[in-house]
Amino acid sequence: LLIIMSVSCQRAGNKEDNDQIEQINPINTEPESNEMTIIEPSTVITVIPQPSEKAQVSNPQKDVPQTTGQQTGDTQIMDSQVGNSQIEDTQAGDSQAGDSQAEDSQIEDIQIVDTKSVNSQTDNTTINNSEEIFIEVYKEDRILKLWKGDLLQGEYPVGLGFHPVGHKEQEGDGKTPEGSYYVCVKNPNSRFYLSLGVSYPGISDAKKALSSDRITQSEYDSIISAINSGTSPPWNTPLGGEIMIHGNGSDSDWTAGCVAVDNDIMDILFEQCKVGTRIEIYP
Repeated sequence: LLIIMSVSCQRAGNKEDNDQIEQINPINTEPESNEMTIIEPSTVITVIPQPSEKAQVSNPQKDVPQTTGQQTGDTQIMDSQVGNSQIEDTQAGDSQAGDSQAEDSQIEDIQIVDTKSVNSQTDNTTINNSEEIFIEVYKEDRILKLWKGDLLQGEYPVGLGFHPVGHKEQEGDGKTPEGSYYVCVKNPNSRFYLSLGVSYPGISDAKKALSSDRITQSEYDSIISAINSGTSPPWNTPLGGEIMIHGNGSDSDWTAGCVAVDNDIMDILFEQCKVGTRIEIYP
């Protein structure tokens, strides 16, 4: 009995001690801070509440470093330098464009000179132009060739003078001239359908005739002047003249020294060839 009472007294004493401890150390149910930690397996997330509206706002002027203005100024200077560089590049481009225009101008001047030289053909003159229209006549083969640069436009039969062999030297010899000439006139009202005038006599013809006293100095000067200006030479000298490329047929050597083709071919030649078109006549 004494043992049982002793145990009961001990339990009662322990209960009172626990009550005192709870009174001394009450459980704090309020959070000590505004931070809340949520613990999940292998992950810890800390949630920090946003500051209230009454939170102080830093002065933006004080937050901006004093060196920013300097850097901005340097940036402006760099932009200015880039702009100057672009201006210099533009000026250089204009200079190059100016040089290019000058070159184009020189090319145009050369082309103009070539055009003039076509209109003032002299003997043994060759024009290198990929677009040039010109005529070649091969007397022995009785063939006329029409060219545009290096491209053959057509090859046509021809009839010649009634004495076809040899170069024409005087009026009435019935020969077709040989050498370098040009179209000096176009006649849409020819007695032989259509005609292109050949610039005979040329400079070499006049020189030979003057050296052999077959023409006068005045006649010589007139021929030279006409050829140099790209017009028709005088056709009333002892050398003869009025040599044409004309229509009315190519079946035989029936002309007085002209080059005759069929009328449909003459249509082509008359359309394609202008005054100044080069004519080369070979033996």
